[in-house]
Amino acid sequence: MLERAAKALRTDPASYQSVEGVGYEVSDSTLFRWDVHFEGGRHVVGVVGLFPLDRLIPHEATTSSRRRRPRHPVQIRPVMALVAEPLPLLDPTGPSVHFRGTHHQIVTPISQVSFDPDRVVIADGHHRVAAALRQRGDPSIMTMIVNADQTDLDAGTFHRVFHNSVTLPDSIEGCDLIREPPLEAIGAGRIAVVTRDGSIGVTVTDRYDPPALRGLPAGLAERYVLPGLGLDETDARYVEETIEALVAVDQGATAVILPSSDISSVMQLAANGLILPPKSTRFRPKAIRGLLMRPLLDPLDPADWLSGDLQR
Repeated sequence: MLERAAKALRTDPASYQSVEGVGYEVSDSTLFRWDVHFEGGRHVVGVVGLFPLDRLIPHEATTSSRRRRPRHPVQIRPVMALVAEPLPLLDPTGPSVHFRGTHHQIVTPISQVSFDPDRVVIADGHHRVAAALRQRGDPSIMTMIVNADQTDLDAGTFHRVFHNSVTLPDSIEGCDLIREPPLEAIGAGRIAVVTRDGSIGVTVTDRYDPPALRGLPAGLAERYVLPGLGLDETDARYVEETIEALVAVDQGATAVILPSSDISSVMQLAANGLILPPKSTRFRPKAIRGLLMRPLLDPLDPADWLSGDLQR
């Protein structure tokens, strides 16, 4: 199916399908506005187009366990990236396409804009960017750019689960510990360590080393908490939901449950050229797969693109 879609769309770097999911239309536009409306009246808006791969800045490492498979001949979801600058005015040039699933997502073709942000930090899509860079073909990737300061995105995180059970410590260097339930701990912004013997909430009180780790619990856990437990980040299994981590504890594992990350801290970390461990953030909501698609059968000539511009 993806190969057929790529062949149908190869004349245009981005296109959209109808809400019913029947067929794939080729759009005259190469730039789009993407809106996501979700619970509580929250809203995420981004501008989607092609962006140079070599200007996308990672904030976390990729997992080494993933097989390095070649890219599909079509991109089915844009990489999400953050900028500090306000987005340009996005004037529609055609009708919007709506998708009502878990969230209400709207894609609208827009007029070309001049937009050259200073720093573009990958939020979601590190593995896709890494695969595209390894391929060394197309110099650009379909990217959804979001203003980091004017968004309802949740930076989230992945929890760490370790097969071996540890003894809950009485102290960890540079940290304050308190006996409390895990949900109470993360609700207060603390890192929760959970075993069959109970749980503790951990607050890092040391002067952060480096300071850019403030607001980034996965980085703090790797720097302070895991060594204090005799655990290593490379042995972690990453899980999305708190309940999944607690079920693993019932089976004899140790869980390190993390509160959400701070988006401004992600931007500051990237500005300092630092990298977090894999799966340090979990940005939600994502753009859904297939609402915009970009074929890769005919890679662009590097001479045809202008560095920094969102364009074909």
